[in-house]
Amino acid sequence: MDIAIWDAIGKSLNMPTCKAMGGAHRKSVTLYNGIGGTEPEEVADQAEWSVSKGYKFVKMHIKESLEKGTEMSAKIIQKIGARLN
Repeated sequence: MDIAIWDAIGKSLNMPTCKAMGGAHRKSVTLYNGIGGTEPEEVADQAEWSVSKGYKFVKMHIKESLEKGTEMSAKIIQKIGARLN
């Protein structure tokens, strides 16, 4: 609802909503790619693909146990090293 009100204010002033709210607060936005799965090799492949497409960050969605998540993290590090921030 709040955004709809700001949108209406921007339209009534004939300006972009972000300008009506005080202007842009940053020049760019850092993107990440969400990765996940049940097998460490599969998740590592997704991380490798993300790096190949220029992503600097990934968000790993772990639905398995902590041990499996640790195994996935180790596989990612083994596969891509320090190419992510």
